[in-house]
Amino acid sequence: MPVHDVGYRAWNGRRIASYWRWWTISARGVALILKSKWIRRMLLFAWASVIYWAVSFFLFENFIETVRQGIPGQAAMAAMNELEGTPIGMVAEDEVERILARRLEQQIPLLRSSEAHQLAVVLADDDRAHSRRVFWTLMTLTFFRYPQAAMMVFLIGFIAPSLIANDMRSRAFLLYFSRPIRTRDYILGKLGILAAFLIWTITLPALLLYFFGVMLSPNVSVVAVTWDLPLRIVLASVVVIIPTSLLALALSSLTQESRFASFAWFAVWGMGAGAHLAMQGNFMTRILGSRGMLDGPILPSEDRWAFLSLYECLGGVQRWVFGAEVSNRTVLTSAVVLSGVTVLSLLVLNRRIRQAVQT
Repeated sequence: MPVHDVGYRAWNGRRIASYWRWWTISARGVALILKSKWIRRMLLFAWASVIYWAVSFFLFENFIETVRQGIPGQAAMAAMNELEGTPIGMVAEDEVERILARRLEQQIPLLRSSEAHQLAVVLADDDRAHSRRVFWTLMTLTFFRYPQAAMMVFLIGFIAPSLIANDMRSRAFLLYFSRPIRTRDYILGKLGILAAFLIWTITLPALLLYFFGVMLSPNVSVVAVTWDLPLRIVLASVVVIIPTSLLALALSSLTQESRFASFAWFAVWGMGAGAHLAMQGNFMTRILGSRGMLDGPILPSEDRWAFLSLYECLGGVQRWVFGAEVSNRTVLTSAVVLSGVTVLSLLVLNRRIRQAVQT
């Protein structure tokens, strides 16, 4: 038998049943990635938007405590000036909602027209507890959908492509699987790396935003109507982390060049968003044009092309998690797409890793 055997040698020792073998891969991977200055800067930048969003909570509390007191009288005057000869009682409520929505847009720049109108309807009924609930839900959902979603795409685009592609190119599987680990341990280890960064980028900033909202509220009674938001934040984070991380790892396993996996990752998001925008724009132009509502907001319940975009699918399920307005059809379609992406990615990962080990 030769002294130097450079071939693969199977592990002949006794395997110890443990569910934490993947932790070593995850911990070591996170430590290596954190050596990059660009990654550390991106992680810090992900927390910067919390301050901007937290200001909106203060502006809203100030709005409902001070500005709102003079709205009904102004609405009645607007009704008299704009609709001469029409009884005020028939239009006053609509005018109150319209003026409230306009004031909300002026006071809180983060609110879109449709969201401001939805919140104005609740405020017009003088239900402050429910209005806080609606506002907190909208702000948290917006926080997930825009700054943190963009940061998630770029962060995974920098980290994930090389996680498996480099192992494929350098034959690092010889080192991994010469130890008592299995394919599932390897996949969980790589998944844990991405999950750790996404928790830092999405979950923890959202929880901090909720904490700031409580601190900026006039009293802690707001916790009684928003106590479940932290739980919804965690669930919405899981909705993002699992399918996106597995998709990124699957793309990385399909090539030995990380730049190809990176291109494929950004292409999935870019082409999906473009296809959805094109199809949804044409559809809404026809529908709203037939209704004479070309200037009206596009309602989330009318989105029939969400399945074309992974971003919209995530948004549909997240809206359902937070209890926001969304059609059952959109939620079901989005959930099916995300489930399909998750299962297909797992199958690709398992097949590619087993092939790499056997060759």
